[in-house]
Amino acid sequence: MSNTSTILKGPWPVLKKSDEAVLAAGSYIDSQLRAFRLAKDPPKKKKKTPNAPAPVYTSATIYCASEYPTWQNDICRELKPLYDSKSDTFPILGEAQNDYKALMTHFSKEPFASYAKGKYAKRFMPFINLIISSKSFDRAALFNERQVLEDNRDYLAANLSLEKLAIVDYHYNPAEEDTTKVAEPFAPTIKFA
Repeated sequence: MSNTSTILKGPWPVLKKSDEAVLAAGSYIDSQLRAFRLAKDPPKKKKKTPNAPAPVYTSATIYCASEYPTWQNDICRELKPLYDSKSDTFPILGEAQNDYKALMTHFSKEPFASYAKGKYAKRFMPFINLIISSKSFDRAALFNERQVLEDNRDYLAANLSLEKLAIVDYHYNPAEEDTTKVAEPFAPTIKFA
């Protein structure tokens, strides 16, 4: 043997940097598959009467949106100038970054007042909190959602026990919001048939 030193004195292996886009896409597929399974077979409630047999679905359509709803875009556009990148804070929230009363006063003018009191009321402040905590005003993605769904179509269909799975583009229509769950980017909806 020509080696004069032991492996204990050798250098540590150098790992390649992981591809964040691939990891994010994998996590996305896992979370969507779980959401699709729950949509297909909702948890059964305990009742004294016997449950009817679950419907058997053979096909489904995934609605994939590429644009956010108008109300979310308006909030992001309004929050962006309120952010101070030097201090990494929102001065409107005060020194402790928790003065939401000042923030609500700021958002009391139109069109935000109608968002906060209308059909978006339950989603208004949680969305603002999400944007404030993530500081992602442009909400750019690491991967193409539609392409990831297309690439994993067979995998999704097999795991959902479907013969046919279609993936279509969804275009936001406020009129549909009262009757169906609206698809948003990275929150697609699925309809079984």
